[in-house]
Amino acid sequence: MRIKIIPLYPILFLIACAHLKEARQFYNNREYEKAISLCRKAIDKDTTDIEARLFMSRIYLAMDSTDQSLDILSRFHASDNLSRLQKKQMIRQYLVHSRKTRNTDRSTALLIQAEQLDSMHVNLLDTLAALFYNQGKFEEAKIRYNRLIDISRDPLPYMSRINAIENRQTFTIDEFEKGMEALKAGKRRKAEEHLKKAAETNPHFADAVYEYGMLAGKRLYKEGTQETLDKAVSVLRQAVKMKPRDIEVHYLLAKVCDRKGQGTLEEAINHYQKVIRLASDGKYVKNCQKRIRVLKKRKAFWEKGQKQTRQ
Repeated sequence: MRIKIIPLYPILFLIACAHLKEARQFYNNREYEKAISLCRKAIDKDTTDIEARLFMSRIYLAMDSTDQSLDILSRFHASDNLSRLQKKQMIRQYLVHSRKTRNTDRSTALLIQAEQLDSMHVNLLDTLAALFYNQGKFEEAKIRYNRLIDISRDPLPYMSRINAIENRQTFTIDEFEKGMEALKAGKRRKAEEHLKKAAETNPHFADAVYEYGMLAGKRLYKEGTQETLDKAVSVLRQAVKMKPRDIEVHYLLAKVCDRKGQGTLEEAINHYQKVIRLASDGKYVKNCQKRIRVLKKRKAFWEKGQKQTRQ
């Protein structure tokens, strides 16, 4: 008598499907832990089950377990086995993650990851373009709006957004040029007004942010009140981001933090040290070395006083 051998994989696949179906029921009832347990059982029966893993990521998302959800999603970016539907499911999850995070840079990074799955997904492109626009990254926004024009049945809204971006870019350049002309003419307050408009309109226009930061920073430093020093630190930090190897901006920010006092002493020391590394034997080096010694002694004195107070 012959014994018929039944292939094992189809049976395991059916069991995995049954577990996943039951997991969906628990998910709909918001019994998330039970749903995750059943997803794991489905994966144990069929280790190739992408659907179960993606559904488990969705459950973690509903539970606000962001790290676990994103960890699952990140594993599939290099996979060639994703169906079009599964890619759409992943993009939807990335969009939800993006909306939930309060960090704009993090939100943008998540959507760029999603874009790798489908660079022509309408909702994704629209959301990403708007994010770039709000950050002042106009060229990045235009790339996405141009894609939307290519694939949309009604391209007019996207064309009008590109037009708005180009108008904003033109305004930024005009204000920057007016500011630099005023600066050359010695009209510093007028120059500052124009450069501020340019920097605020496009916070990624490096020259505008830098020139405004230096001009406003010097004025606020001279005024010397606690309020103006706080503002000076703020604009100069932005200027440093635009030109991180510029000696002048590091030196000015160090001086502002130095004058501001205890709360920014460490920052002052860091920028004085940066000037020394960049300048080598430049005109600021000796003064930076002197101020570092003074500030380190002052910092040690304050820390000793705080320690004694606690005791």
